[in-house]
Amino acid sequence: MTATDARYCRIPTNIIPRSGSVFLALNAGLKKAVLLDGPLADLLSRCRGFRTLEEHARACMSGLSVARDLPASTVSLEAVRQSLALLAAEGLLVSDGEWLREVAQQTGPDPIRASDLTTVGIVTKNRPAYVKRCLHSLIETLTDGAAKYRICVYDDSDEATTLDAVRTICAGLHRHGGMIEYLGAAQRQRHLDRLYKTNHLSREVLDFGLSSLFRFLPGYGANLNWLLLNTVGSLALSVDDDIICRPGRTDFCTPGLALASPAREQYRFYESRGAAISSVEPSHANLISLHETLLGRSAQQCISGSKDGLNLTDIGEWLMTTVMNDEATIAATMLGIAGDSGTSGSWACLTGESRRRLQAAIRVCPSVIGSHEVVRAPCQLTITDEPQFMNYACGLDNRVLLPPFVPVCRNMDGVFATVLRCCFPNSLVGFLPWAVLHDPPVRDWRITMRLRPRISEILRMAVPFPAAEAHPSDPAANMIRVGRRLMDIGRLPMREFEAWLRLHYHAYLMTMLRQTDALSQEDVEAPKEWDEYCLDYTLALEGAISDADDVSAADLGGFGGYTEALGGTQTVIRLFGELLVSWRDIVQLSANVTAQTGSIADTITDEM
Repeated sequence: MTATDARYCRIPTNIIPRSGSVFLALNAGLKKAVLLDGPLADLLSRCRGFRTLEEHARACMSGLSVARDLPASTVSLEAVRQSLALLAAEGLLVSDGEWLREVAQQTGPDPIRASDLTTVGIVTKNRPAYVKRCLHSLIETLTDGAAKYRICVYDDSDEATTLDAVRTICAGLHRHGGMIEYLGAAQRQRHLDRLYKTNHLSREVLDFGLSSLFRFLPGYGANLNWLLLNTVGSLALSVDDDIICRPGRTDFCTPGLALASPAREQYRFYESRGAAISSVEPSHANLISLHETLLGRSAQQCISGSKDGLNLTDIGEWLMTTVMNDEATIAATMLGIAGDSGTSGSWACLTGESRRRLQAAIRVCPSVIGSHEVVRAPCQLTITDEPQFMNYACGLDNRVLLPPFVPVCRNMDGVFATVLRCCFPNSLVGFLPWAVLHDPPVRDWRITMRLRPRISEILRMAVPFPAAEAHPSDPAANMIRVGRRLMDIGRLPMREFEAWLRLHYHAYLMTMLRQTDALSQEDVEAPKEWDEYCLDYTLALEGAISDADDVSAADLGGFGGYTEALGGTQTVIRLFGELLVSWRDIVQLSANVTAQTGSIADTITDEM
């Protein structure tokens, strides 16, 4: 490889103003400090991701022209390239070859064998027919037989008749030879009663985290917390009941491993669910084997073992630093999706090729803009440090402590990812370039569904991110620190809490508005329907900003009027903080109780 072909990225660097137009570029780990003038410091700040100096120079030229409101012709490409070469000579830009050699020197033994993932959970609530379909499809994909796997159904149904129906389905599938377990209301209460008797933990916190203290709110995260308690010490696969466990290949999947901040997912858009699902190439891939590609493995081993090349174009500084640590592992994995998108957000915030692809689809079929039927997946196997995660068919490395899920409302997986990023600095997320089928009941998508922040967005705003003070080897202490911050917010006098919430409410909506406006400015010859869609969303955001009398979490209306919903918002923040503070103790106590009294779940037997 010639010097011209080499790809460079800035080393993790703090750029600190000194005096006048002089800046200090500092990397404490490498004990490197270089004084730079303003233009060089500006160029260095723009060199993210590994690219050739020519590619960096062209990107910098475009950025400098926009930032300084200059015609592009006034910025010399050769002058920028020479300045970048100077930064490389100073050691502030590192080549991909140098960086990979340094990673290789740090690489230790792989901590996991491919056969370790044998625990599978199906998470359900009030949908027996979906459980049956999901279980059948799961057993079909286990090409090496179901007998080696421990399969548990986590049932949070409300009615006794529904609970009985789901348990009967589990008993019917027991004949396939696998170990089928069932964890419903009776099994939960039995284990909770044992935890209550220890008198070591707050009953309110246990009820909040594990039994959906607020049953009048949709509660999906409590079910996942039971999965975490029931799979301690294992690699676990969690599957939602509306997933059909037949992974398929997308037509845009390419070989290789990407390290990216954030992970780049591609979207394809369809008018109907059938069209979305049929677009994915069927395969006989074992769902569990796909997750074993990354789950629980060290990041360094994933890099060194990549036989189809590495894509470092979008790697960020934090990720570069993290993978140098031999304790950095893939703590969670997720697949792509075909069918229902699983999100209620507006398409107006789409970026890049996916945005252009949706516009092209609208030209052919205008109604596609409201369907939310998609194929979404990364182009490559990808490792990221960004808080991106959806739990519909996810792998979890539960051999070590993981954070709990928010037990109420939606997007609890987004909060999980934020806490993981903030409190578990050596834990990364893996994206798998395959898609499972997502086939829930058809939903009515409206542009106003996601305007005001939900409790999940409020919690993510309250979590300090990134957490510079996070200790890489003590995530439990990090969770306690973050939990106490949430508890402090949750105990503010109501007037102060409302002021805090109003500040973050406006910041959230203004960020969405600026992002939407900036993206719309980049649209070129977009179809009329798309322009109208983006305008409607912009007007809706502006209306929400100007009419901000109610700043409570948008999905906590079940508490009652505004005063009650505001109080409910503060209560959920406080209790989630207490759950973070107590979670390590809850996990350890649960494991001790289980060791003495047996499994949390019931094993389905022939006699049942």
